[in-house]
Amino acid sequence: MHLRSTAIAAGLLSASLLAQTTAVVPSKAAVSAEGNWYNVWLLYGSTTPATNNSHLQALYATSDITVTAGLMNGIAFRQSRISGMQAATVTATLDLSVSGVAHTAPSTTFASNHGSNRIQVFNGTLNLPSGGGAPWPAPWEPPVPFSIPFPYAQTLGASLVVDWVTSASSTGRIWYVDSTVVGYGTSSTALWQSTCRHSANGTNSSYGYNTFQPYPGGPFSLSYGGYPGNVPSLNASVMVFGTQGPGGTFGGLPLPFLISSIGVPAQPNCQWAIDWLMDMPAIYTTSTSATGGSVRVNSFNMPNLPSLAGTAIFTQALSIDTDATTQLPVLFPSAAVKWTFGTGNKPPCSNVIRVGDPGGPGASPTGSVNLAEAPNFQLRFQ
Repeated sequence: MHLRSTAIAAGLLSASLLAQTTAVVPSKAAVSAEGNWYNVWLLYGSTTPATNNSHLQALYATSDITVTAGLMNGIAFRQSRISGMQAATVTATLDLSVSGVAHTAPSTTFASNHGSNRIQVFNGTLNLPSGGGAPWPAPWEPPVPFSIPFPYAQTLGASLVVDWVTSASSTGRIWYVDSTVVGYGTSSTALWQSTCRHSANGTNSSYGYNTFQPYPGGPFSLSYGGYPGNVPSLNASVMVFGTQGPGGTFGGLPLPFLISSIGVPAQPNCQWAIDWLMDMPAIYTTSTSATGGSVRVNSFNMPNLPSLAGTAIFTQALSIDTDATTQLPVLFPSAAVKWTFGTGNKPPCSNVIRVGDPGGPGASPTGSVNLAEAPNFQLRFQ
């Protein structure tokens, strides 16, 4: 396979000289910030390699690489939008191959994803600058210099495999590289109620969710925290979904409004902030902490409707609390959150990752699979 791939690449080079000498993977990262992300553990290590290290293997669809064949002699990454990154010297290895394994179905076993033309093209140290936080896109860093060119040809397989093991870093911290994930949604607090306090004299102080939600067909989960630790009446809780928030209306009433203003027993100063399109039972979780309880809905999939991209929904939980003085039931609402749908577009890439391998850098044969998620690279061809 190595001889065949070298012959193909050399033949095409001599015939056309490949006017295009670079290619960005995934290709959309060359022109679009959709799905732009940062938390891919490509460059993570410490001064004690046996304890902190990372092994990231990325698969990129060869059909998405704009150079169809050539001798690759370098690969570059760029800083993410995360600010405050420290300058670092990292020790790493880089192996490349072209594989028949599709990026949509990688194995958890690193070796199983490689093609037979696997070549180690780098084994050494890299000096990384401080920075981060610049507007997208940051400039490409100087390319990782290859000790030997890699003969690439699209016809050799379905995926280009970029296999990176970082064994040490002078800072012991991750150096975040620019990456691409699914076209994700965003969230923002529509109404936070600092004076709306429950029976344990606390507030709904936090909310947790799937990182990339919401997007068409994607998972959605939500948990509101800071609730009383053990109030049985809170088992009667619902998660409400709406399409209007503050500034809209519900039942002819402007949003938000005081719940007590409509004659319903509620904790003082508590407001309702969204319309009521649908609801789901919410699960109350107790805690030994006075304000460590929560209400949640478990993960479910949003409708797979592309038309949802760019639209917004609102959520707010409503629970039956117990008044600490009268012991009578009163309503307690959570904060209201606005969710804006992303596109759900999935880049043609994936990764297999292992962080903190106790056996040492690259010792474990397996990692965890993340589909539609990988670092952005600029491939250099001679």
